[in-house]
Amino acid sequence: MTTLLERLLPSDLAALIQSQSHGQRVWLVGGALRDHFLDLKQPDLDFAVEQQAISLTRGLADALQVPCYVLDQQRDAGRVMLSGHRTLDIARLRAPTIEADLKLRDFTMNALAIELKHPERLIDPLGGLQDLKDRLLRACAPDSIERDPIRSMRAVRLSSSMRLRIEKGTQAQVRQSAAALSRCAAERRRDELSGMFESEWVVTAMRLMRRLELLPAVLPEQAELSPKEWDQTLRIVDKLTDLLGAAAGDFEPEKAGNLPMAELTLRLGRFRAVLGEHLASTVRGGHRASHILYLVALFSAVEDMEGTVYTRARALRFSEAEAARARSIMRHRPRVAELEGDMTDLGAHRYFRESESPGVEAILLYLAISFAQSPPQEIWELKISVARKLLEAWFESYERIVDPPRLLRGDELAAALDLRPGPLIGELLAAIAEQQVEGSIESEKEALEFARNRLITFS
Repeated sequence: MTTLLERLLPSDLAALIQSQSHGQRVWLVGGALRDHFLDLKQPDLDFAVEQQAISLTRGLADALQVPCYVLDQQRDAGRVMLSGHRTLDIARLRAPTIEADLKLRDFTMNALAIELKHPERLIDPLGGLQDLKDRLLRACAPDSIERDPIRSMRAVRLSSSMRLRIEKGTQAQVRQSAAALSRCAAERRRDELSGMFESEWVVTAMRLMRRLELLPAVLPEQAELSPKEWDQTLRIVDKLTDLLGAAAGDFEPEKAGNLPMAELTLRLGRFRAVLGEHLASTVRGGHRASHILYLVALFSAVEDMEGTVYTRARALRFSEAEAARARSIMRHRPRVAELEGDMTDLGAHRYFRESESPGVEAILLYLAISFAQSPPQEIWELKISVARKLLEAWFESYERIVDPPRLLRGDELAAALDLRPGPLIGELLAAIAEQQVEGSIESEKEALEFARNRLITFS
């Protein structure tokens, strides 16, 4: 009969871990066990060892010929990087026994373990398995969240993404930790928030954040929104989630729940794969483009928030590139609407010349905001047509519309027309590119003649 451990951990990997541990006890702990009982997939595995966790990490990485690194030197914790972005995290016990170590963890459903030498026995000192069966999120101790206030955000993330009830005493702990949460490292608050953006239950998470009084420590601007503005914010985020599922996720067209979504699926369905790849791409700083888009959506119900979203992103220690991307999405979303009256190849070219890659997310935000306003069907069809034309330009006609092949370099243009380096050269090159988009220029000779005539008109 297959043991629980064998269903979670390949036997050859289990044997290798035991051989590299040199006789010390090793336990599989936490998330993999939890997710197994919730019928969820958990590719990453966490282990606890009696001692020398970093040494075991390095030994495993050498044996598997994969990378590894130290997670926490002081706490003796390391990570082995497997193929397919899977990881093995190994940490030393924080208490004399595995039972005592588990009681120091955040929630009972994470306080589960199996010793590799005794795969038939589940170690469950706090009744975490029963809590999982009851779909209940319960803190391990009366001071679990006080000891690490970031666990308050984790409670929201796990509850919303896994559809769990937060036990009343744990809710009280979360509320009591609200002030202390603001003193947690900004990077930790950022990463818990980004984790909420991974789930389709983003709106549920945000409602919980507000109800449990955690927003001031993470998104103070949202905590200050009026009830009307907050409802509109959540409506935009909700529609963005629906839209991303239809336009960039695993979506079945026949299951579209309403006419606007069916129309969007029909008209934009062919971009699903490329949009999915685009949103899953990593921005410099380590977060996905979709994470940045969700952050911007939370600021989209109030006008003139371009600078605010940048400032908040930096305060949460998103990278400069990520914060700048957020600002660019916010800035260019209204410019999509400006194209509704005259959506041409040249309009698409000018839009992406200014917005570049973040312009794709701005299009999706434009649709989400429009969808949240419940427009008449003919208006919705117009907006989808604008979005489709822009997405066609970016994903299917990039070299023809977005960035035509350059016929002249700046130095060549300067030499031919006896120009000094300066913004004029850039303006001429941009004008040549526009003529290429419109089909008026196809050769270097034509480009040079156009620039020469343009100079005459300037003078």
